[in-house]
Amino acid sequence: MKDNFATSLLYFWVKGELELDEHFLKIGLRNTILWGLIPAGANKSSIPLDNISSVNSHASYDLKKIIIGVIAFLIGFMFIFDGSFLLGLFLVIAGVNIFDSGILTVLAVNLHTGTQVLSVPLFEKKRLNAFKEGIEEAIKRNMDSRNVAKATEAQTEARNKATEEQTEALKQDAAKQTELLTSIAESLANKDK
Repeated sequence: MKDNFATSLLYFWVKGELELDEHFLKIGLRNTILWGLIPAGANKSSIPLDNISSVNSHASYDLKKIIIGVIAFLIGFMFIFDGSFLLGLFLVIAGVNIFDSGILTVLAVNLHTGTQVLSVPLFEKKRLNAFKEGIEEAIKRNMDSRNVAKATEAQTEARNKATEEQTEALKQDAAKQTELLTSIAESLANKDK
């Protein structure tokens, strides 16, 4: 399972990456320069599924950033219409960016040694939750594969089923042989008459 996520509403080309296989959860986040405009390298981590204790996702709201973003946006519009277009455009973009960073969906991967966090814009919530469910399912499969009692139970059930099938086949063979012997005995009895 692999998916890319926008890490910002405004800078949609800057993507974070999540990849899940049977052994690892891999998280890749882009490093950026100039307030998130230009990607510059990446921060990648691989987490063994054995080290993950739980996975949570939730919406995060930072009222301070939301208010500052709205104020910067409105001031930017005022500057645009008052003749200072470049300053106004800069403030509008900054306001949208600040507002966007105030409303996030957060995926928290709780490890035995700490927490790894991935924050994405609110519109990525559905995809992030689907990935969270995939991580939980992979953790469950990993735990089940290491559960000796479950593995033994599954092996015992498989053996019992095979034994039942063999017993049924032997019963059918015995019934056929009995039929054959009965028909031979009847034919011999008919010859003796």
